[in-house]
Amino acid sequence: MVKRVVVFVILNYLFLFDNCFSQSGWSLVQTGLPDNFTSVHFYTDMYGMAVTSSGKIIKTTNGGMNWAQLNPGILMNFGDIRIISPTNAIAAGRQISNNYLKILRTTNAGVSWDSVYSNYYYDTTANFHNMKFLADTSNFGFVSISKNNSGSGNYLKTVNGGLNWSTVNQHYMIFWNILDLGMISPIVYFCFSYNIYTYQPPPILYNEQVEWEKTTNDGSTWISQYSSSYNTQSVNYYVNFQANFYDENTGYITYFNTVSSVYHEVIGLTTNSGQSFSEILIPMNTVSSVFLNSASNIFLTGVSTASTPVVAKSTNSGNNWGVTSFPNTVNKIYFLNPNTGWIACNNGQLYKTIDGGVLIAKNISSEVPDKYSLFQNYPNPFNPTTKIRFAVPESVHAKVIIYDVMGREVQTLVNERLQPGTYETTFDGSTLNSGVYFYKLIGGSFSETKRMLLIK
Repeated sequence: MVKRVVVFVILNYLFLFDNCFSQSGWSLVQTGLPDNFTSVHFYTDMYGMAVTSSGKIIKTTNGGMNWAQLNPGILMNFGDIRIISPTNAIAAGRQISNNYLKILRTTNAGVSWDSVYSNYYYDTTANFHNMKFLADTSNFGFVSISKNNSGSGNYLKTVNGGLNWSTVNQHYMIFWNILDLGMISPIVYFCFSYNIYTYQPPPILYNEQVEWEKTTNDGSTWISQYSSSYNTQSVNYYVNFQANFYDENTGYITYFNTVSSVYHEVIGLTTNSGQSFSEILIPMNTVSSVFLNSASNIFLTGVSTASTPVVAKSTNSGNNWGVTSFPNTVNKIYFLNPNTGWIACNNGQLYKTIDGGVLIAKNISSEVPDKYSLFQNYPNPFNPTTKIRFAVPESVHAKVIIYDVMGREVQTLVNERLQPGTYETTFDGSTLNSGVYFYKLIGGSFSETKRMLLIK
């Protein structure tokens, strides 16, 4: 009898583990909190921390299987967190009681936290947003002060692992808003900024100026890489502007298209050290975070053009995108290595991937089929994953979308241009309730829908 109980417990543990950490795509991790997670960061596969907008800090030492709540000592609206050594971590945000911007630091792995920066910032809607530390040195890093709806703010810099912070040299742009810094090394980085002022009398015109510069001596001198000035009747707000560089030549920035009258967000790719950027259309209306796994492997989080929380992935510098939908707002994405990544979402949700967030269809046969086909998923019924196979006879932008019985979009499994062939993708229903779901293939003028059953 004892042996049977032990076997049952072990099998039950493995079942729960498999449900939490599926082998394909993103899987929900149980935290026990209902709060909105604003950031998550891991130092190793096992050791990580996450913060919420309501002042919680949680920590895991077993890869997310269990979480312990830490006591920061101050009630904060946290914007970001970074672990920079086994014992040293930095959490930044705005104190809820008095609206002071604060940076907290622990040197004992979260047992206690000290306030290492405290300052009142005039714009009470601003908060710390992006924290960046160079991988080759734990002592050098930046954190931005930004608004979610305008990008106004500036940057603080540390050279001693977060113990002390100083304002970044804003050179001649004293009244400008620093949007973000693209970090290359402790002395080489890019500064992106903009300024807006109005013309009178009516009709009011706004003059927008965008500038990005490069320093090779830690801000002592700056070299203008690009400058633009134009008039517009509607202000282009830079929502969560971010600059991410893979090396000194190759990098990406997020911004709104300032030429087209259509309101959409694009990313800019530079391969010449920021002297120019080519626009890449993305399947997003707004971007909340960007992460580069390589020069060509890009992850974006935010809101899709269909107003759905999504993660978009490209493996070819933005030429094609795979998109998956999430049930709650997606705030930030972080990868520890090319395969292991984490997503911080609202309503107590953290997601983990151990296969690089694979959401793009796998080509299982390059033989050209004679027609479009959508096959029955296997297994069916399933728990919690099932494979969906389909065939396209021509080069086409294909989508595979999952719907619930109410016709609401649950997840986009495939959203990319495919060459003729037969493909397979995996649907993970571990975050969903049991019930009937539908999957739909769309390619050119072709569409077909089939039914599947999730049983837990």
